[in-house]
Amino acid sequence: MTPPAGTQSIWRADILRTMADKLAKFTLTKNQQRDRWDLVNDATNRIVTTFETKTEATRGGVLEKAVGPGGGSVKIQKGNGRSQEERTYARSADPKKSPG
Repeated sequence: MTPPAGTQSIWRADILRTMADKLAKFTLTKNQQRDRWDLVNDATNRIVTTFETKTEATRGGVLEKAVGPGGGSVKIQKGNGRSQEERTYARSADPKKSPG
């Protein structure tokens, strides 16, 4: 599909926004009771995988593998439950106007 002349950047932004809206959403959160970090699928509220430490979870490529080939958006929380950052996998689906 080719966008109309002169609308390429708007058309691309709309496609990227649509892709980001369709991405699975996850949260990496501290499980205080079990003293571990859980990656939870926000849609199902089920634990996808667990990690002993936050560092282990956020080390290069680990979250991307856990999210799977379909990609997704991962909200990373601090140990106190407050939001720290959000990462998008695959990188091409990351909205350009979002910080980071």
